[in-house]
Amino acid sequence: MRVAHIMNEYFKGKNNGLLVETNNLPVIPVESKWTTLSDPERLERQFNFSDFSQLHFFVTEILQLMDEVGHHAVVLIDHESILVRLFTKTLARVTELDLEMAKQMDAIYRDAKDVRKL
Repeated sequence: MRVAHIMNEYFKGKNNGLLVETNNLPVIPVESKWTTLSDPERLERQFNFSDFSQLHFFVTEILQLMDEVGHHAVVLIDHESILVRLFTKTLARVTELDLEMAKQMDAIYRDAKDVRKL
């Protein structure tokens, strides 16, 4: 389901459970290194890599994830680290969709750590 459809249904009052405003800070996925920041409320995590192959794998996979889901994070790349910020921009808040994206990015990061140097 595309995020535009989810957002459209949300604003029509037909929330399907995927887009839920969170009212309780901090909103942090369980057992994760994500932090919750405010103004706007967002999840943020820095991912560190020991070599370019791992970083390349991670970036490629999260770009594919964002394209498939239709929900895009702010991604800042600095040498061997990547800073990711997640929030639903139209609501300026963290939603269940953002929490799910954070979990998926954590899994991609675990996979990236197993990538061997090219």
